[in-house]
Amino acid sequence: EKIINQSHQMQSKSHTPQINRLTKPTRKIPTKPVELKGMKERTVLIAERRQAREERKKRKEEERMAELKAEEKKRILEEKKAKETEFKRKKEERRLAEEKELKRQVRVKQLEAMMKRAEEHYKHYLMQKKGMSPWLRFVSDMKEAWHLSVERHRICVLRNVWIVWCGIVQKREMMRNVKVDIFNRKMRLQHSLKTWKQYVHHQHMLLEYALEMRTVLLVRRMFHGWERVTKEERIVMWENERKARKQHERYLVHSVFKAWQKYIPLSHEEQKKEVRRAELRRKVSQWLPDYKPSSTENLSN
Repeated sequence: EKIINQSHQMQSKSHTPQINRLTKPTRKIPTKPVELKGMKERTVLIAERRQAREERKKRKEEERMAELKAEEKKRILEEKKAKETEFKRKKEERRLAEEKELKRQVRVKQLEAMMKRAEEHYKHYLMQKKGMSPWLRFVSDMKEAWHLSVERHRICVLRNVWIVWCGIVQKREMMRNVKVDIFNRKMRLQHSLKTWKQYVHHQHMLLEYALEMRTVLLVRRMFHGWERVTKEERIVMWENERKARKQHERYLVHSVFKAWQKYIPLSHEEQKKEVRRAELRRKVSQWLPDYKPSSTENLSN
C-alpha cells in the first residue's frame, strides 16, 4: 500500500505541471483559481483511489476469509473422514478379534474331542492287546485247535475204513458185473427176437391203418371241399341278400322322399283352403248369427 501511495503521489506531482501547462492560457489570468481547481481534482482522485484501495483491501479480506472458511471446512471433513476410518478400523479389528476367538474356541473344542477319542481308542487298544481279549482269543484258539485235531483224526479213521471197504466192494462188484454181463447178453438176445416179431406185426398194423386213414382223409377232404363250396355259395347268397335289402331300403327312402315332396304342396293347399273356409265361416257368422255348421263340416274340421 505504501508503494502504491508513493506511486500515486508521484503521478499526481507529475500530472500537476501538465495540467498547468494544458490549462495555461495565452492571456494572463490570475493563478489562484487554477491552483484551487487542481487541488480539488487531486482530492477527488485521492478519494477515489483510497476508495478503490479500500475496496481491494475489503475484497482481499473477503477472499482470505472465504479461503480460511474453505480450509476450515476441508479440515473438518478430513477430521470426520479420519474419525470414520478410525472407527471402521477399530470395528474391523474387533470383528477379526471375535472371529479369531471363535476359531480358537472351535479349535479347543476339536482338540478336546480328539483327545477324548484318543483316550477311548487307547483304552480299547489296551483291552484288546493286554486285557481279557487276548486270553479269550487264546482259549478260543485252543478249543478250535482241539476240535480240528479231533475232526482230523475222525477223517483219517474214516479214510482207512473207506479204503478197506472200497476194496471189498470192488471185488464183489467185479464178480457181480461178470454175472450181469452174461445175463444181459442172454436177455438182449431174447429181447431182440421178441422186438423183431413185434416190429413185423406192427408194420402189418401200420399198413392197414394207413389204408384206413387214406380213405378217411379222402372222404374228409371231399367233405371239406363240399363244405367250403357251400359256405362260399351261402356267403354269396347272403351278400346278394344284403345288397338287395340295401337297395330295397334305398328305394323305400327314395319313395318316402318323393311322397314327402308331393305332400308339402298338398299340405300348403289344404292350409290355404282351411284359411278360406275359416274366412267364409266368419263372414257367414257376421251375416247370420244363428247359423250352425253341418255335421259333415264338423267332421271335416
